[in-house]
Amino acid sequence: MKPLIFFLCLSLCGSNLYAQNGQIISTDIIESEILGRQLEYSIYLPPNYESSEKFYPILYLLHGAWDNHLGWVNWGDLLNIADKTFTASESTEMIIVMPDGLSDTFYQNNYDGSIRYEDFFVHEFIPFVESKYRSVTTKQPESVMPMRAIAGQSMGGYGALYLTLKHPNLFRATYTSSAGFIDLPRLYNKPFDAEVLDNAFSRIWGPKQKNGSFKNFRSNSIQEMISLLNSEQISKLPPIFIECGDDDYLLDGNLEVSQALKTKGADIEFRVFNGGHTTDYWRDKVDDILIFTGKYFLK
Repeated sequence: MKPLIFFLCLSLCGSNLYAQNGQIISTDIIESEILGRQLEYSIYLPPNYESSEKFYPILYLLHGAWDNHLGWVNWGDLLNIADKTFTASESTEMIIVMPDGLSDTFYQNNYDGSIRYEDFFVHEFIPFVESKYRSVTTKQPESVMPMRAIAGQSMGGYGALYLTLKHPNLFRATYTSSAGFIDLPRLYNKPFDAEVLDNAFSRIWGPKQKNGSFKNFRSNSIQEMISLLNSEQISKLPPIFIECGDDDYLLDGNLEVSQALKTKGADIEFRVFNGGHTTDYWRDKVDDILIFTGKYFLK
């Protein structure tokens, strides 16, 4: 009798443990008319997604420059960290979507309209994802702030705040880690290959000017965008969390942006942690992203 009881207990416990695991679809594809190409993305589905009919809030998690949709999955260890965070009830469960940012788009339309990433993301990708997966947003009236958040690191941090400033009604919370809030002279004084930067930035912001800037850089600078916001526009922004490592070469820009938002009266939290511009640093922030965004999904 005892062996049978042991076997039944083991089976039940095993089933329960299995139910606590989320799943990663490492590569799926959207056919984009706006971009005129296929685009890959990864997605995390919470525990019990397949065995339930529950609808979930959704987080768009953006990667940094010269990375792709697999970054948070691989070096970020997203599956294990998300499972632990949700199992410990430190955050409400959510769907996490990681699109391919095409290496260095900064998640915006480039200067000549040949790569309209912002248009794709807002008008094509979000509706596609939220109609394919069980997102709470599909059940919400238009008058309610959607159960949707955005976060990212480095270029993805820039993209997260850029898209928030341009489309504040889309997101309930925004989180940036080591965001690429670029000051061009300061960046070019760092030990980077100037030719590589020139090639990347000219594709995004247009030809380089005599003053060392790029044609459309200023109008797409996060610092410039914030400076132009009035009090009504500021009041429409969601809660924003900005953090950066104390040894990160982008710390100055994060300080500037945080102070500018605070001065304008935005709902902003800013933190400096120990670390640099590294995957180890960002991996350590995955649970922070989930806890922060999850807090606003519960409101």
